[in-house]
Amino acid sequence: MYEILQYISLPLEFGCIIILFTLSGYGLDKYVGTSPVFVLVGTFLGLAIGFYHLLKTVSKLDRKE
Repeated sequence: MYEILQYISLPLEFGCIIILFTLSGYGLDKYVGTSPVFVLVGTFLGLAIGFYHLLKTVSKLDRKE
């Protein structure tokens, strides 16, 4: 049962990582006064880190089983 909960939390973690980096880029854009350059950089960086975290966690969970 506990293993199922670890798999269920993965989409939430993935989404939170993307939202965190996107909002950080938005805040940096407002601070610097630029167009949505940092929003895009933050979004793509969040996607890359989110996918890395997702793959690392799934491979770790698969090794346990």
